[in-house]
Amino acid sequence: MAETLREALDQYLAHLTVERGLSVNTTSAYRRDLARYVGYLEACGVEVPADVTVTHVQEFVVALRSGGDGRAVLSASSTARCLAAVRGWHGFCEGEGLAAANPAHDVRAPARERRLPKAISVEDVGRLLEAAGAGRARSRCGTRPCSSSSTRRGPASRRP
Repeated sequence: MAETLREALDQYLAHLTVERGLSVNTTSAYRRDLARYVGYLEACGVEVPADVTVTHVQEFVVALRSGGDGRAVLSASSTARCLAAVRGWHGFCEGEGLAAANPAHDVRAPARERRLPKAISVEDVGRLLEAAGAGRARSRCGTRPCSSSSTRRGPASRRP
């Protein structure tokens, strides 16, 4: 049974490689994220997985987003990926009896930035219409009468 954080990490990485059969690249990503986490915990004075608290995990997430651990700031999606690795490791530690519970289980990842879709330019619209066949495309763009009604679709300037 592992006693230190580093020993538990080595056991988990071996588990990922041997028992779960993860690829070299995936295991390398887990190793990188979890080495950063274990380094953070060691800087906080934590020596064994059983001593990790929810507060440690929450503060680590804040450190990832702010660079508070002296390393590069991570985006929300990279922080979520790292937190997923942390949850997996703590779940492994719990399953192996190295910790009584998973302190990362209920820690939420930061919300991802929501981006608006980009509008296409007028020139691109023109190219699309030309590619579709200008006459045919215009008839499909709302200048035909609506079926089953007496209204027309189309620009307001074209109304009688």
